Amino acid sequence: MIGSIGCHSLRKTFGYQLHKKGVDITPIMAIFGHSSPEITLAYIGITDEEISDASL
Repeated sequence: MIGSIGCHSLRKTFGYQLHKKGVDITPIMAIFGHSSPEITLAYIGITDEEISDASL
C-alpha cells in the first residue's frame, strides 16, 4: 500500500479533507488551478450523492 501513495494521492486527499472540514470549494479550486467547481469536486472524489446530502 505505501508504494502506491504518491504526490497525486496526497494532493487529492488534501483537497478532500479541506472540503469535508467545510472549506468552500472556491479556494480549493484555486489551489488546484481548476477552472470549475465540478472539476474540483470530481478530482477530490466527491460524489453526486454527497452533494445532494449536503444540500438537504
